[in-house]
Order: sequence, then C-alpha cells, then structure tokens
Amino acid sequence: MNSDTTTLITGGSGGIGLEMARLLAAQGHRLVLVSRDAGRLQAAAADLRRAHDTEVHLHAIDLSEPGAAQRLFEHTQRQGLRIDALVNNAGFGVVDEHVAIDAAQLHRMLQLDVVAVAELCHRYGGAMRERRAGRILNVASTAAFQPTPYFAAYGAAKAFVLNFSEALAKEME
Repeated sequence: MNSDTTTLITGGSGGIGLEMARLLAAQGHRLVLVSRDAGRLQAAAADLRRAHDTEVHLHAIDLSEPGAAQRLFEHTQRQGLRIDALVNNAGFGVVDEHVAIDAAQLHRMLQLDVVAVAELCHRYGGAMRERRAGRILNVASTAAFQPTPYFAAYGAAKAFVLNFSEALAKEME
C-alpha cells in the first residue's frame, strides 16, 4: 500500500485505533476515522493533520446500533471514498457473570464486536474483491483463545473475530 491508500479505521479516536492511524498517517495514508464520539474524532483528526499533514475524513456513528455498518458504507460511497484498507478495531467488553449483564448492553456489545465486523467485511470486502485489491485487518484479543469466565460473551465474540478473519482471508486470497 502506498500514499494513494485510503484506510478506514473503526474506533479511530483513541487507543489502538488512534495509534494505528498515527502509523498509517506517517506512511501517507488518507484516513477515514470512525467513532461514536465526534469530539474525540475532531481532536484526533487535528492531531493527525498537524503531525503528518494527512487527509483525514471523520464519521461519528455508533456501530453498536443495528444498521449502522450499512449507513457507514453508504456514507463513504456518497463521499466518493474508495476504501483500500479496512481496520475493524472498534469494540468493547462487559465484565460480569453472563446472566447478570444488562440484556441491552449485551446486545450492543455483540452488535459491535460481531455483527458490525461481519457486515463491514461484507460491504467493503465485496468492493475490494471486485477491484481485486484491498486489505482488511480485524482486531481480536487474547480472549479469543480461551474460555473467559466473567467475560464469556466478549471472549466468544473475539473468538468469532479470529475464526471469521482466518476463514475470510482464505476466501479472499
């Protein structure tokens, strides 16, 4: 990938996502940062533009909402942004006994950590396949490798990401 590359990073306003954005900006990538926090996105973009003089597009959206992945894809299409690399980094976990977790919070976590990942890979991966070019990086966790009491659904979600990513890589060869 070169400086003509546009990379979309979910969870791009902080943590691992922002660090990846910094590394890619230093290599000249155009960036599309996605997060639910518009203020943190603006601050991250200002920092990246100042430090690396790179083009940064922002989209504040909560990917834990059903249909959000499709809306993100449609947004980038309307903006004329060809996504060359997708980094599925956004995610969160809930630590508690599984049966004690609020059902709505559990649903949001699984929507973000599993469904949004699969949907974004479907949308952007399909476009990449048509072009016969592109990259997808799905961020999992060491929790993917073992059953994790009091973090059961999160660990299972990250196991999904790991196994899904390995299968998708083979399909997209």
